[in-house]
Amino acid sequence: DSAEGVHPSPAGNYRITDLTLNDPKSVPVRFGLNLSAVKVLNLVESENRNPTDAEKDILAQYSGWGGMSELFAYEPTAAWAGKAELLKAELTDDEIRDAASSSTSSYYTPVPVGQFMWKLVQRLGFEKGVMLDPSTGANGLFLGTMPLDLAHGVALQGIEMDTLSARIASKLYGLAAIENKAFQDVKKPNNRFDLTITNVPFERITPTDLKHNKGGYSLHNYFINKMLNLTAPGALSMMITTSNTLDTVGTHLNEFSEKAHFVGAIRLPSGIYSATQVATDILVFRKKIEGGKFEGVPIEEWTTVGEDESTGLTINNYFLKHPEMVAGKLEKITGRYGNEQLRVAPEGDLQANLERIATAFPDKIVEREAVKEAKSIDDIIPAPGTIKEGGAYINDKDEVCLKEDGEEVKFPIATASEQKRAAIARGYVHLLDQVRATLRSQKTETNDAIVRAEQTKLKKYYDHFVKKFGPINDPKNSAVFSEFTDAAWVIALEEYDPDTGKVTKIADIFTKNITGIASRPDRAETDHDALAMALDEFGYPNL
Repeated sequence: DSAEGVHPSPAGNYRITDLTLNDPKSVPVRFGLNLSAVKVLNLVESENRNPTDAEKDILAQYSGWGGMSELFAYEPTAAWAGKAELLKAELTDDEIRDAASSSTSSYYTPVPVGQFMWKLVQRLGFEKGVMLDPSTGANGLFLGTMPLDLAHGVALQGIEMDTLSARIASKLYGLAAIENKAFQDVKKPNNRFDLTITNVPFERITPTDLKHNKGGYSLHNYFINKMLNLTAPGALSMMITTSNTLDTVGTHLNEFSEKAHFVGAIRLPSGIYSATQVATDILVFRKKIEGGKFEGVPIEEWTTVGEDESTGLTINNYFLKHPEMVAGKLEKITGRYGNEQLRVAPEGDLQANLERIATAFPDKIVEREAVKEAKSIDDIIPAPGTIKEGGAYINDKDEVCLKEDGEEVKFPIATASEQKRAAIARGYVHLLDQVRATLRSQKTETNDAIVRAEQTKLKKYYDHFVKKFGPINDPKNSAVFSEFTDAAWVIALEEYDPDTGKVTKIADIFTKNITGIASRPDRAETDHDALAMALDEFGYPNL
């Protein structure tokens, strides 16, 4: 129960309307805002409730600890000692360590830049689907600036390594799925997301990831490479990254070009991030798709570099050929270690410059395979046993497997814990196959007895699973299969109360025909209604 007089807001998604939210602020001001946000987070978590609208505004002011590394020194200086004690009073030792590790790389994107990127996303043709931000940040800029006209057609997913930031983002975006993991530790199927968008982190490390970093790229280029892998064919991938990504010749650009067409780039003014003068670019890619019409910028134009006459610096040939894509004036400055580096001096109003540059981008280039017209029942609802990329299945040796990059990956069963995970995945596969069989019967059979027989089988599989493992959406179960392709069909079989750990309702598919021909409703009141509508019109969870 919430405290007397406190009226929590519904668990919806926060809307970022303050254009100055992420503007550079002095370190003392940022520290005060961060401390207030941490106190609110601890309060709402201790009372097990959603934050009020006013509390969400405070949470959204959290900006990370970039530029505050002195807070976490073994013996902080006199200027920082008092602040360090205040922070220690609010955070656990583990949270302090997490905060310390993020103090060198957490800088937040200005709100107008986030809003502009969404406008560009819409110009390029994105309308609906599943969106992933793999470096969400606490206030979830790309979640909170998404245009309202996309809200009902876009499912939001976020990944955030910092525990404190992930907790805040989860409170701000109650309808989004926020994972508290490093991107390199997150396993998601390739070719899955309708939009990937983020501000990639700036840090000089090389993630170990045999699947997505075979080239041994630095963190920012690793992020881009993995984002392109996860993006669906014909869909968009957009990110803010250091200018070094394009201005440094390397195998990373060649690998990017093999996967996606380069739509264009915008070089942003330096100094838009607090405490750093780094030059940054907005990069826009469209994943390659078989038979696609869009070809993008010629490969040789953006995978090579040349000398800029005005500065003598080496920059990407794309900007040499398209100087209008630079939102400022290129300058050469001396870095902190005496090295020559690029600076983009601001010229005029940033927002006006971005709006001007946007007109150079093409219109409506998204070509998603998922929106093609269904020709048969197999196009609408896959047959039981169908194996999709990222999907779990049982092979002909009765082994539980996952399809990754087209290859069979067996669930390990060496320990008791691994055996239980494999057993849960096996139960999931039986449920998914029977959901498919039930939906196909409802879509194709005129004999009600056949439909009821499939529903009975589904209920039998469901009851068996619950008896053996507990509710489908119990965290210990959903953690096994929530990222599998088509997991939404199984997850939607029940409504689950995490506070009581009990199922409050089972889905209509057990007793009703949810795919029958009917007049199409214009909105869904619940997640299950939305699933039924999507299945009826598209044959898959087209969120």
